[in-house]
Amino acid sequence: VLMYSDERNAYEVTGWLLARGAAPNDSYKLGELPLTLVATATATASEEARIQWLKMVELLLRGGADPFLSLPAGTPVIDRFSEPARPQ
Repeated sequence: VLMYSDERNAYEVTGWLLARGAAPNDSYKLGELPLTLVATATATASEEARIQWLKMVELLLRGGADPFLSLPAGTPVIDRFSEPARPQ
């Protein structure tokens, strides 16, 4: 649930989930971590939207997200900067 809330930039919902024990360092079924998902969205967002995404990054860090965490061995990494994922 945390990943879906992060993906949609639902700040209040993410804060609520973290306060109730959501694990900010658990990987998503596609091999992403909440922090990398939000950081990627921040990097590709418009200037106006970037401020909201940066607030989400800060919320996740305060909630315990580890910016140096690696995915478990054998977990495929999703490259959101690959050619098909880039905004047109």
